[in-house]
Amino acid sequence: MSAPPKAYPLALRWLTLRSRSEADLRQRLQQKGCDHDDIEQALQRCCELGYIDDQRYAIERTGQLMRRGRAVGVRLKHELKKEGINAQLALQAIELADSCRSRATALRQH
Repeated sequence: MSAPPKAYPLALRWLTLRSRSEADLRQRLQQKGCDHDDIEQALQRCCELGYIDDQRYAIERTGQLMRRGRAVGVRLKHELKKEGINAQLALQAIELADSCRSRATALRQH
């Protein structure tokens, strides 16, 4: 029987491809068969180093989805929740994106 894969190198590999939420990484590491304690240590280290930041991720992802026209309103909240963002962070990110979009629209009109 082989040893479970190491969580930290896997997390780093996935984070080099794109930003991810902590919950998304946790789920992926669990699916790969990583040890629970190893997962928690890897996620803690990634958070300490700033590699994982759910607030930043929620803001970035909200902007991406809105710019591409893939999600707004309730669907946007659902997409963020699906990616592991809690309701409070999702709401904050959506409010910030709406505010920025309103300001940009106002600037274009003047």
